[in-house]
Amino acid sequence: MTYRVADFQARAAARLTELREERSRLAELRRRHDTRRAELVQRREASLNELTTALLPALSGADLATAARLTGFPGLVQRDFPGQAESERSRLTARIAEIEADPRWRDRRLLRDPGVGTLTRAIAELQEFREPFAAVVERCRHPRLPRLLETGYGTSRYAVPFWRTSYYADWKAGDEILERFPGKKEFAEVLAEYLEAVRTLETYDPKLSSLKAEFTSGLMLEEEIEASRQGLESLVPRWLGLARIALAEHLEALPEESLGDVLVNVPALETTVKKWKGLDHQVRYLDSIRELQVEPACDQVDAEIAKLRKESLKYQRPKNAGTVFPAEAFERRFDPSRTEKLKKRVSRIGETQEKVYVFDRYDRGSFAANFLWWDLVTDGRIDGDFIPEVRAHHEAHPGARFERSLDDGDLAAAGAASSSSGSSRDGFLDAS
Repeated sequence: MTYRVADFQARAAARLTELREERSRLAELRRRHDTRRAELVQRREASLNELTTALLPALSGADLATAARLTGFPGLVQRDFPGQAESERSRLTARIAEIEADPRWRDRRLLRDPGVGTLTRAIAELQEFREPFAAVVERCRHPRLPRLLETGYGTSRYAVPFWRTSYYADWKAGDEILERFPGKKEFAEVLAEYLEAVRTLETYDPKLSSLKAEFTSGLMLEEEIEASRQGLESLVPRWLGLARIALAEHLEALPEESLGDVLVNVPALETTVKKWKGLDHQVRYLDSIRELQVEPACDQVDAEIAKLRKESLKYQRPKNAGTVFPAEAFERRFDPSRTEKLKKRVSRIGETQEKVYVFDRYDRGSFAANFLWWDLVTDGRIDGDFIPEVRAHHEAHPGARFERSLDDGDLAAAGAASSSSGSSRDGFLDAS
């Protein structure tokens, strides 16, 4: 039995449809990863903030010393956050007093009131006075104007001979400028008005600039004193926040085994610490699933789609219309089991992603050396050796065995299933 091009195109079209469906499912897993990762990161940061707030409730020396002792972080005291806060307080207080004594701030309403301020009115009057002169200068603006002024065009100084090309270029430029002044017949008239406008602006613009600079310096003082007052109001919360950030960075740098030592000192925070680290592992596991499973699957599907499309185009050419395909090779090429394997693969990836995301039993976590969060998160039912961290842990602890911890609901379900089926494995249900 053999197959022809029409058979190939039909099978290829069907296979492409299947591949595109799985590609869409993988794209959805990508989108789901981004959304869920962002959520877990937010929850992780909230847990860490909750932890540092509990460890360091205030910026007092006693609270800092206690937090440093509990977490093994002497740098928390050595950085002297209260002293730095007080130094800032002194600096801001002194600067506020200095600004309050400055006439530019003290007389701010008299000087800069939008309606009646002396500076405001003076600036407005000068701007109104200079406006017509500025308009003249603007109308005279031309690329060749500097040359016309330099050569004295329109005056007795102009000595460019008529046979020079520049003479006609000057003439054209002068006429173009003259056209902007309908009441003038000669460029000399325009030149006289222009020069008078320039002299006037040269007289008044420095005054205007000085007034504006004075106005701006006063505004800057108003902004500075407002910022300084806000700085005083937020002083303690800001420095407390900086201290908590330093504490958080210390905790994040600690090996997980060391967190167990911390909890010995503060057992009340055990759940909070476990939640924080559990969420951290969830984020990392989701990233690993994306990088090591979703992306390779996408690449594989994309490669097969590209290959099939290329082959399909190839066999559309007239010279290949009579191609015959041996049955064995053709059936191997379009083996339906390949599609089923791909579907199962994508489904497993989705199930793994879902399992990692929905986990919330952080209280069952541990900081023992032989504990692995992956086993807890996946209930020990998903092989995670595709993740280097998980594989390394299993290699380091070859004899470790995850024991599922059953709650009341689980125990009830286990009892019912056991009594109905009479089968069990090592005391646990076979959930396969």
